[in-house]
Amino acid sequence: MERFKLFVEADRHLEHEVLNMYLSGNHKVAEISELTGLSTGSVYRILQRHEVSPQRRAARPGQYESVYNFADSGLGARRIAELSGYSLRQVYNILAAREVQVPVDYPQTFLSNTWN
Repeated sequence: MERFKLFVEADRHLEHEVLNMYLSGNHKVAEISELTGLSTGSVYRILQRHEVSPQRRAARPGQYESVYNFADSGLGARRIAELSGYSLRQVYNILAAREVQVPVDYPQTFLSNTWN
């Protein structure tokens, strides 16, 4: 029974360490995982258990300006993805957040296919 108490106490200590590392803002979940030897899933579960909502990558000011500029110039989403380095899905999500509509530019091979 004494061993179990030590195990639980060590586990609590590790959870507090994970929380402190994350809440300090100095470490990302992946870094905490690497430093503690826990899987990233375990780190997320610890944070969730303590009602801490992990911040996903937040957009930096001006981060999406190139996408907005390309859309304003009339380019389609596929071309914007090629030029900006974002995936097609990311381009749609970025523009949807600002309620920007872009023309759908299907690949030429898709347009040339005939359906029987």
